[in-house]
Amino acid sequence: MNTNDSHKVLVLGCGNDLRGDDAVGRLVADAIEKLDIDGVRVMSVGQYTPDLAADLAEFDLAIFVDACEEVVPTGVRVREILPDTPNAGNTHHADPSQLLGMAKWLFGSAPAAFAVDIPAVEFEFIEALSPIASRGYEDALVEVKRLMAAV
Repeated sequence: MNTNDSHKVLVLGCGNDLRGDDAVGRLVADAIEKLDIDGVRVMSVGQYTPDLAADLAEFDLAIFVDACEEVVPTGVRVREILPDTPNAGNTHHADPSQLLGMAKWLFGSAPAAFAVDIPAVEFEFIEALSPIASRGYEDALVEVKRLMAAV
């Protein structure tokens, strides 16, 4: 759980570092962490798990960054995420809206939240990004910085 009251923004990068474009969310999170911005906490995770709800409840804004096959290959998609009813049957994985719902239900607070979906086409066992995900990485950095600046 976050114990630093100065943190207002949580950036959650998600993905698998060994599966090509699936790593892009974590790479964006790593780049944001290197900026060492006051009030920003960064977490890089392999998947969104229910235990993240406790962390989310501590922040004003959450930004979820992840690879997405459905995004058109011309840029990233930024979308608002609203809390949803937690899935009681799944205790190992949750989507961002369910995590927000858990934070609100269990801890009485859920932050404003956005997803930054990055175009991804390559999910084989390789440690390199496709040209589409590489462009998306750059665009995602711009969008994450823009969202953080609004707080």
